[in-house]
Parts: sequence; structure tokens; C-alpha cells
Amino acid sequence: MLVLVFLIHSSSFFAQAHAQEQGPGQDPQEINCEAMISEQRSEETQPFFFAVAELEQLEAGKTYRLNIVVRNPTDLAIRFSEFSATCGCAKVKIEGDEIPPFDESLVQMDLKVPNPTNGGQEFLRGQVGVKFTSPDPTDVGYSLIVNYSVGNSFAFRIDRVEVEIPDKENVVVKKVPILLTPPMTFDQLELKTTENLRDFSAKLVNGDSDSPQPYVELKIAKAAVPRGGIVGELILTRKGVEHVTGIMVRVQHQTAIVLRPESIRLVRDNDSKPFVATAILRMGNEDNGVPSDDNRSDVRDQNQTTEEKQKPIAAPIVELMIGGNAAKVDVKKIGNGRVYRVTVHYEGPLDASDEDNLKVLWRVNYAGQEYVIESHAFVPAMHP
Repeated sequence: MLVLVFLIHSSSFFAQAHAQEQGPGQDPQEINCEAMISEQRSEETQPFFFAVAELEQLEAGKTYRLNIVVRNPTDLAIRFSEFSATCGCAKVKIEGDEIPPFDESLVQMDLKVPNPTNGGQEFLRGQVGVKFTSPDPTDVGYSLIVNYSVGNSFAFRIDRVEVEIPDKENVVVKKVPILLTPPMTFDQLELKTTENLRDFSAKLVNGDSDSPQPYVELKIAKAAVPRGGIVGELILTRKGVEHVTGIMVRVQHQTAIVLRPESIRLVRDNDSKPFVATAILRMGNEDNGVPSDDNRSDVRDQNQTTEEKQKPIAAPIVELMIGGNAAKVDVKKIGNGRVYRVTVHYEGPLDASDEDNLKVLWRVNYAGQEYVIESHAFVPAMHP
């Protein structure tokens, strides 16, 4: 394999790239750089040509005009008839349709640096590529890759916010952490919410003793959450820049138990075997009356021994009636939490044409409490 080393450099005025903010409607800031085409060859494949430009830090949300001089140090003409970028953030212009041997070509790229996605990492890298190709197999074409680091950026450290309101809590406070990369500062951030979150309190906090990183404090009053829950969005913006990043917020009332699906689908391989159905059962926690494994000592007799207090709570006991007839139910714990797989075996009788025969009654006993759920069964059409 033969590899030709490439040389890249950016112009000296790049150091001034962050000297002033780029507001809406301003011309993109120009950066001049070079990239040397390299050839990678093996016995099994045709030569592969590529050029890589390594830039310094670019500011998220800002548009740059990259004037990239691509040099061809080989004795081959690099020909192409079309090109495409790997990201919608880049618009490309090119002079001509080839780079002659030992010559150069100018590629102009308008790059709007994407802001990091929510849940991103502390050290952020960006990359955009352009592939120059041709339907003619004799035209080898080449790939141009532009690498850069992302600075002056902001994002949420998580990709969504899920909040459950316990029955015994009138107000719930949720901290949503924020990622900032220099030279971006906390004071440059602005926070907005969608209209359906207007009854909640949301504010930016520049860290505290418990959370040293900046975050959004979302204060949710139970009375402001409709019965069916609510979905909205927190929106971060940066002053003077046309860029936003949003995160979905889902808020719902916590239930003592969650059974999914409540209505079961009964299936069987043939008439000689019982019907089978499966469901997932999740038990709540101490906030809604069902003690958790870690905190159940709060609701026990203080005179109990440590061993008694730490004794795990038994799995829920699930009973199921279908059309007034008992079904066999197996309950198996999933992982270390309070989630269980429920498998139903039902011998019958079952008349799919009789609605009453398809009524289902669940009884779930857990930690000394009983929960009753009414639903129905569904039987797919059976074909001989």
C-alpha cells in the first residue's frame, strides 16, 4: 500500500475569528486554508484520493466561508462531474471539473457550524465532507474532509426531560443540566418555553453547591398538569445569534402501577395449546404509597431489626380473570428495578364473538396493597 502524506494549514488571520459576534444577516467570516491530495492504493482496489483540512476552533451557530486550495501533487488528473456534501450545513462551489497534475483548485464552502446535539460530550469535534465523483469509471474523483473543533457552543446535557408528579407532592423541581464550551459564557444564554409550559416556572441557574454546572431549574406545580399530562419544550438561545436548541419536556402524573398493555392479545399455536399473552408491569415508589426497596424502612416499625428492614419486598402477586374464568399468570423480575414481565396462559373457554367473554380483570397485590385494573382481551383471527 502506498500512502502520500498530505499537508494542511489555515491562514494566519484565523486567530481573529472570534474577534466579533456574527449577527443575523452579516456576511460569513472568511478562512483561507489548504489541503494536499493524498493517494491510497492497494493491490485489490483502485486508487483512492482524498484531502483533509484540519481547522482550529469554529464557533457553533456561526457561518464561515472556507476558501480551500486543494493541491494535486500527483501525475494524474483528478476529474469529476458532480459533488455532494455530507451535511446540509455546507454549501459548496468549485472551479472547473478537474485538478490537473501538479496543479490546484479552489473549493469554496459556506459552512454554518451546527450546535452540538443534546446529550453531547464535553470535548466536541465537527466534520463535514464533500465527495467529488463522476459516472465515468475512468474519472477517479476524490473526497475532501474538513475537521474542526466546536467552541462557543451550548446544548442540554440530556436529550429529553421526563417528569412524573407523585400524588403527595404539590410541586416538583427538575434540574436540566447545560453544556457550555468557551468562549461561550452563561450570561450569553437566553431561555424560552413553548406556550403550553407557560404555567411552569423555568429559569437559568449558573450552578450551585449541589450542581456546579449551569442548568435550567424547572418548577412544576401539580395543579398545572392536566390529567393526561403535558408535552412542551425548553428552548435555549444565544443573544445576537440566529440559533436555538430545544429539548422535549414530558410531564405526567405518577401512577401507583403501570401495566402495558392493559388489554392483552391472546394467541396460540393450535387448538390443543393454551392461549398466551405477555405484558410489562412497573410498580411505583413510596411517593404514591408503594414503598421502594431502598426506602421502605420509612413506613415500617422503627423497632424492627436492620435485617428485617432490608429484607427485599416480594414480587407482586398478579391474578387475572378473563370472561370470569381464571388464567395462570407468571411474574418475572426484569433487572434490578421494580419492572416485571407478566406471562399469561389461558386454557379457555373463549368465544371471540362474545364481548362479555373478552372482559379482563387484573388484581395486583404488592407491598400489602391491592390494585384492580379492568380491560379486555383481543383474539386475532385464526386461520386453519
